[in-house]
Amino acid sequence: MSKFIFVLLFSFSFSQLINFQVQAIDNFPSPYSSLVSPPETPAVIINKPNNNKCPNKPKLLLIKDSEWCEIYDSTTKAITEQGLSQKLGSEKALSIMLGLVFKESSFRKNVKGKAGEIGLTQIMPSTGQFICQMKEKDLFKAENNLNCSAKYLNLLLSDNYFAGDLEKALIAYNQGWGNVQKGIFFTEDINYAKLIMNEYAPKFLF
Repeated sequence: MSKFIFVLLFSFSFSQLINFQVQAIDNFPSPYSSLVSPPETPAVIINKPNNNKCPNKPKLLLIKDSEWCEIYDSTTKAITEQGLSQKLGSEKALSIMLGLVFKESSFRKNVKGKAGEIGLTQIMPSTGQFICQMKEKDLFKAENNLNCSAKYLNLLLSDNYFAGDLEKALIAYNQGWGNVQKGIFFTEDINYAKLIMNEYAPKFLF
């Protein structure tokens, strides 16, 4: 009988001890209890690249889309910075410049002509140096080449030269402004200007 009571008391005491330990563990501060839960992370909006920054490449061009966009963007920047868009209107200035590029180089950046003409717009090194203070090597860079040609064409359209006459300005761009100022026009250069204005430029109206 006494043995049974001892076992009963031992079992009861052991049960209390377990409950005490469980309560102690529950009440013991967690090592993480002082940490503040991070705020809910807001959804991250990823700005996808704008693939429509330039219009679709015209089918007549045999260059990569990335090259087309580079030339298009540089041309847009050039006509704005050099005032050509202000003289002709943005749409016309852009189409004329791109038509000129197509006629001169077929959008090839590194092409060099027999007479030394350079790059996209086949500008002469002497013109690049005199008008734009650029060295020959600088004119092979698309942005520089377009910027210089836009500056030159804008100058030819000024009151000091051909006072907004686009055909004469394009003829002068091709054959030299001296002859045009003297009233000397060659059939080849007249056709050059008409081809850009009437055939090529319209292909670059977006």
